[in-house]
Amino acid sequence: MTEEIADAIAYEAEIASEAEKIRADATELTPELFLKLWPLLCRPIPAAFIQTVPPTKGKPYESTGIRSVQVQIDRMNNVLTPLWWGDSTEYEMGGKLATVTVEVRVGTNRIYRTSRGGVSQA
Repeated sequence: MTEEIADAIAYEAEIASEAEKIRADATELTPELFLKLWPLLCRPIPAAFIQTVPPTKGKPYESTGIRSVQVQIDRMNNVLTPLWWGDSTEYEMGGKLATVTVEVRVGTNRIYRTSRGGVSQA
């Protein structure tokens, strides 16, 4: 493991620790608690977890993004716990196109965000 990766893992562990202190013994994600945790969700993703992909056939431009969706899942789990959020994925075009919906459960409210993405020239 490189030092950059080890530092990124330590950075994420610190976010998890801060979130745990803020959550304390809460059993429900209230709007007030969500707003206290929100800055932790918004912290930048460490550079070690970011990659740039060169242009390819079907995508004639360079793109930069998170290496793995697992980084985002871990951040959500570490800050909100799996009890207060979830996601679902619907596939189309034989699995080449995905629609991902993330739901955060704040009290009796639900916050949804949806995004679409493709692979293999979809």
